Amino acid sequence: MIYSIENHPNDSRVKLRIDDKSQTLSQRMGTGGGNVPMVMLQEESTSEARGGQGWEMTETSDTLNIFDNSETRTPTLMANEYVVRRLTPTECERLQGYPDGWTDIGDYTDTQGKLRHTTDSARYKALGNSICLPPWKWVLKRISAQYERDATMASLFDGIGGFPYLWEQINGKGTCLWASEIEEFCIAVTEIRINGVST
Repeated sequence: MIYSIENHPNDSRVKLRIDDKSQTLSQRMGTGGGNVPMVMLQEESTSEARGGQGWEMTETSDTLNIFDNSETRTPTLMANEYVVRRLTPTECERLQGYPDGWTDIGDYTDTQGKLRHTTDSARYKALGNSICLPPWKWVLKRISAQYERDATMASLFDGIGGFPYLWEQINGKGTCLWASEIEEFCIAVTEIRINGVST
């Protein structure tokens, strides 16, 4: 059973409903609305709606308490009226202007030869420390237009390859010569996504 959401007309609150549809974020939740968080209103959640788990949510408590059910030995959950929904890594990529899955690189080998697994935490951190691509593309286009010869680039403390990605869109493949970074995950993203760039 999927708990879906509906727009609230006045702010970022959205109602939960039980069906197979889920709404996307609205413009107000990201820009122009004072950075209003995405929240979900828990209107009804019974044991039956939860698949017979033996517990239910209520709107009567402002703290989280767990009680033991003596018959089923399962917890009863009392929760806040509102719950903030975390952005997904893909939504963060879209907010920063990257293609979907840019930081979803699977298993990778770090600079010490150790095999590592891509985690959501690593993706969140990398995207949070990254540049937002659209405004920088505007700037780089105008810088490139001033060159009287073919322009090349080297990028210091590059993160997940934002500058090489934009530069090569504007000036052609191979025009970013190298990128520098110290975070293992970011190095791996750049090496995988920007072919031919020395890191």
